[in-house]
Amino acid sequence: MTAARRAAGAPVPEPALVLARRRLGPLHVCALGTLFEEGSLDALAFLQTDPDGQALERAAAAAGRAVRRFHDAGGSHADLQVKNLLVREEGPRAVCLVIDLDRAERRAEIGAEERMAQLMRLFRSLRKRGMVARVGPRGIARFFAGYCAGDRKLRRALRLHLPRELRRVALHSLHYQAG
Repeated sequence: MTAARRAAGAPVPEPALVLARRRLGPLHVCALGTLFEEGSLDALAFLQTDPDGQALERAAAAAGRAVRRFHDAGGSHADLQVKNLLVREEGPRAVCLVIDLDRAERRAEIGAEERMAQLMRLFRSLRKRGMVARVGPRGIARFFAGYCAGDRKLRRALRLHLPRELRRVALHSLHYQAG
């Protein structure tokens, strides 16, 4: 999955090796190794460094662009959450990679409903970890601006699914409070 999405233009780590061991009959246990991404932090660790407003907005926009490229390359992430994005600052810009593709799937097309569900899964992970306020409205806006990249049709299509996803956020929030 990682190699195929990378070849399709998705911002994912470069695969270095695959190890497999036969478990039982045709079943195997596999492990994938990727090249180390020097200077990168998962997005949660990046947020915990308390970046200034400009650095945070650059990272949010980079994350939006990365997830969009991943989706456009046919990647459907089963666990898109804040720790599955790697952020690296490169001078005046930020770079983001999508990681942890062990349950990701390749799809011919990722529709607006599935895209929004995955984006809101990412938002719920921020909320669960108490990071929504740190990202703030401007960071969220920069993420969506990076994701939509001026594509008004996509933005409208995503917004159609927002009410359902906000109900899902509210439901999950009850669980976080009870947990």
